[in-house]
Amino acid sequence: MKKLLALAAAITLLCTAALAEFDFYALKDTPDAMTYTVPGTADTVVRPALAPYQGEFGEDELVAYLDYIILPDEEVATFRLCLSLSMFDSFQADEVRVTVDKKCYTFAVKPAITDYDGIFMEDYTLVLSSESFSIVTALSKAKNATTMQVVFVNTMDGAERAGSVEIPSADVKTLLTRYNDLGGSKQDLSVLMDKYPCTVEKAK
Repeated sequence: MKKLLALAAAITLLCTAALAEFDFYALKDTPDAMTYTVPGTADTVVRPALAPYQGEFGEDELVAYLDYIILPDEEVATFRLCLSLSMFDSFQADEVRVTVDKKCYTFAVKPAITDYDGIFMEDYTLVLSSESFSIVTALSKAKNATTMQVVFVNTMDGAERAGSVEIPSADVKTLLTRYNDLGGSKQDLSVLMDKYPCTVEKAK
């Protein structure tokens, strides 16, 4: 019995040590970053000053942000890709497809919508798990910048709207280096797969 208790204690210590390998406090103290709590959650967003990135979206506006998010329930930190639309007509996509480095990543989404005197702001948040983290890796390895293709889909009526945004590889390298220096590569992001699913396919 004593051996079993000792083994259980050892496993607990190992798990605790693994979770403590990431320096969450240092991430929150990222220089020049804006830090805030996601409304209605305990999640913390750390948004570096490198963004936003202005995209192309027809006559409307598309802005992208790449930031960090700390998820205390899952005890990990990861990247978050935020896509913000500004339009005269609300679109309300429930699916977003992101194409990077010949791969298409499909996310189920639910936008946060705000109406500013007839201008609709729709914010789409993509939290990256082990399935989708290669988006960051691909963006960081580009020679200068990557033009990321984005398609917003309303599956209820089959409507689609496409846009694009250029992400400088130097910015992503800076963010990824800091993340890894704080222990990011040791995080088990597979714990996010059920909560933040993503389908990855070869781009058509």
